[in-house]
Parts: sequence; C-alpha cells; structure tokens
Amino acid sequence: MKILITGGISGLGYSVAKELALKGHIVYIGVRTEEEETYLNEKLKREKLIMFPLVLDLTNDNYTIPNDIDILYLNASLGKGGSILEVNSNYLTDTFNVNILGNVNLIKKYLKNRKKGRIVLTSSLAGFLPLPYLYSYTYTKLSLYHLANTLRLECLYQGLDIEISTILPGAYYTGFNQVMIDNKDKSSFIYKDKALKMTKYQHILFNLLEKKDLTSFAKKISKEITKKHLKRIISLPYDQFMFTKLYLFVKWLLFI
Repeated sequence: MKILITGGISGLGYSVAKELALKGHIVYIGVRTEEEETYLNEKLKREKLIMFPLVLDLTNDNYTIPNDIDILYLNASLGKGGSILEVNSNYLTDTFNVNILGNVNLIKKYLKNRKKGRIVLTSSLAGFLPLPYLYSYTYTKLSLYHLANTLRLECLYQGLDIEISTILPGAYYTGFNQVMIDNKDKSSFIYKDKALKMTKYQHILFNLLEKKDLTSFAKKISKEITKKHLKRIISLPYDQFMFTKLYLFVKWLLFI
C-alpha cells in the first residue's frame, strides 16, 4: 500500500512510518521545510530505510500530493500552551491553522476526484481531559475527533467509499509533551507564578504517565490501519484509554 503520513519526522509518527516501511509498504513522510527534508533523508540513510520525504507545509496550501495514495495518515500537530485568561491570540491561531485547517485542506486534496480511500486522523486522549494551560492544543485535538465523525457521515451521505479511523494516543515519551508544556505564552504572564508552578506539576505528571516503549504502539497502529477494514477508534495505551472512559462516565453521571 502507498501511505502518506504527516508529522512523521520523529516520535510516534516516525515509529509507525518505520514499521510500515519495514513491512514493505511505500511510505511518504510529510515535512514542513526543505531543511527537514534534508535531515530526514540523512536519518533514513543512516538507518538504511526506504521512505520518501515530501515537503508540504500545512499552513501553506500551495503543495501537491501523489494521486495514488491508499492511506492518508494525518499525524502532524502543533502544541502551544498558555492560560486562557491571557494567551496570545496568535498562539490559538497558529495551533488552529496547523491542527485543524491544515488537516482539512490536506483531506480536501486527498479526496478530490476520489471515490474510495482511507483516512486516519490522530486526535488525543488529552482532548477529553481538562488540562490547564494546554487548552490551545486540547481543543484542536477534540475537534479532530469530531471532524472524523462528521466526515464519516458526509462521505456516507455523498456515496463515497472512504474509511475513516481516529487514533487516540495517550501519553508517550517522545519529547513533544515536554516542549508543549514549556512552550507557554509569555507575552503577558499576569499569572506568572501560577503558570510556572503548573509547568512544574505537568512535568511531574507526564514523567509518571508517559510510556517509553514506542515499538508496541507502532506495531499495533501499522497493523490496524492496513487491515481489510478500519476500526473507527484505535487507542493506546489501554490503561490510559480506560481511565479516560471512566472519567467521562463519572462526568456524565454528575452532569458536569
């Protein structure tokens, strides 16, 4: 199969892309810049892997993708933090432009003149949890979850044979979370002391929760997205998925 995966230069995305390539699939990895393309080519050469970097900046609609892609795997995302009470509007705009608008535009390119296909969107369990100072990230991840559900209905209504799956990863150690919780808006910082304390607590929390083994995630996801039929929801690790379901159930019971 031919698979295009965005956000695959490192972390979970790269782990899944590597697993797919080792299984014999043709894998294109979307990168933002030519510098990232050079870096990835050198990385692939060192690891003796065959994958194909493809420059596509999700904030700029002026790019093309191969028209014979079997699976579009949307994994790219931007994480920026800050208090809702003072976060710079540019932070919200930047996050929305990449995580939502950029993904929607790529989906439109993929679906153009296509009757059949497969789309995998990476949301996050974080989208269902109230995480202070990380709203700009979590609201877009929850939006991607709803985007997948709505797109599935629209494709059905329009007679398109498009399978859609949503991946809900929990906390894995890739470095992304650490950058995100440190990357809080400091343009005003009215509540500077509170924000710094929250950053400290979040570092402790993620250090406790994050799974270090990316291999099991990569093997599971690569297997699921290339099966004959897609699951609508794929979530790992299982313990964090069940905790989130329990949280949502209790929340529903208490009507809060």
